[in-house]
Amino acid sequence: MREILILLTFLISSLSFANEEVKEAGLRSLWSLNHIELMTLNDRYVKRLAKKIERGQIIGLELITAASTDSKIESRFGHSMIRFIDTTPRQSDDLTLSFVADVDEPNMSYLGGVYGKYPVFPMIKPTRDFVRDYIKIQGRYLKRNIMPATQEQRYTLAKKIIQWWNEIQSKEARHYQEELQKKYEKANKFGLKEFGQDQFALIPLTNFDAGEPVVTAIVARSVSNPDQQKIFHLKIKAHKVKELGKYKFFSNNCAGALYRYLKNNGMPYYTTFGVGRLGVNGRIPSKLALRLEKSLLNPYPELVVNKLLKLLEKINDDYENRRFSYLDQTLGLEEKALLLDFKAELPTDIKVKWTNEVKVERFTYGQIHGITKVNPALYNVCGKKNVDCQNEVKTALQTTFTSISGAKKKRIIKYSKRNRRGLRKSPLHREHHQWLSDILKN
Repeated sequence: MREILILLTFLISSLSFANEEVKEAGLRSLWSLNHIELMTLNDRYVKRLAKKIERGQIIGLELITAASTDSKIESRFGHSMIRFIDTTPRQSDDLTLSFVADVDEPNMSYLGGVYGKYPVFPMIKPTRDFVRDYIKIQGRYLKRNIMPATQEQRYTLAKKIIQWWNEIQSKEARHYQEELQKKYEKANKFGLKEFGQDQFALIPLTNFDAGEPVVTAIVARSVSNPDQQKIFHLKIKAHKVKELGKYKFFSNNCAGALYRYLKNNGMPYYTTFGVGRLGVNGRIPSKLALRLEKSLLNPYPELVVNKLLKLLEKINDDYENRRFSYLDQTLGLEEKALLLDFKAELPTDIKVKWTNEVKVERFTYGQIHGITKVNPALYNVCGKKNVDCQNEVKTALQTTFTSISGAKKKRIIKYSKRNRRGLRKSPLHREHHQWLSDILKN
């Protein structure tokens, strides 16, 4: 599919001689293929999530935050996601949920993103895809914040995604059939008027990459002169899920939608009065981790995924000046594997040499990028009487983190004393913070 999209983009950009109608048709075709790819991949990963639920494989939650960047307006405040940790050995294959705007037109309106023109779309991808998008392509590191929860809470959150997706697919199927019939009728009416009875053919343009054939347009073409034709594109429609609402850049964005998702599905939450129930930190992705601290959902230090960015910074001068022999002698195997995965521009002999060396070690994707495995105990929430659970968490803290900052300790101790209605929603989280704060005081 990706190769088809690249080819279409090239062909469209090359049609300097083409009229505007042909260009517009090409853009619409490209957009249709993008939409089909998005829906097909999301369906695949939602089904994978459903299987993990059935098998009881989901054991933890993490808030993932992509660093902010000035490259795009929508990226200046970072991006928030939730990662579902499972029992499979490859950390990079864990599924991650990201709330995005479901743009149903080739040219996105930034003003529409501010005022809520597009529905919120629950996009699911493997963690490795977000590593590729943010770290390898955009040069933005990822932060991980462990979110302790009960097994029931984790599965409630996961099942909600499946419920939303079933609703979206149902609406999509109904819209597709209605739109297909409408475009056949329009194409037929046009053919009768322009070419006459039995003087034209109706040809469906079909995409076969979605598993099942999907018609993207109907062509009314003259039988006597095939160059005379008109294309009727099926209109793509973004389907709103009532619980998710419309995407609004300053409120119901990736952070706001994520916070509401947690709040409405059994997780404790902290409500701010005076500046809206989300508060300022609940609206800004790069600040959401602080909001989750107040919600008793982020009690531990953050973990950072930035090994590639650190390596590129370390070797910048040598790489720019093509000192590959020096790099071959000084870099470790894991660093070489990282550069190979990054698809760095390397001489053929160096690339072959490093590839053979790395094959012996068989590094995992998560290992080379620094997506470290966390002790599963840290994903659990312990009541004040569950001493065994507490001891497991204490041991895991000592082996996972070298220290906890003084500011973090003060905040956890402070928040453990709060007793607001939203925090009482999950008594176990309050108990977890209370015994944790007793440890931090000492």
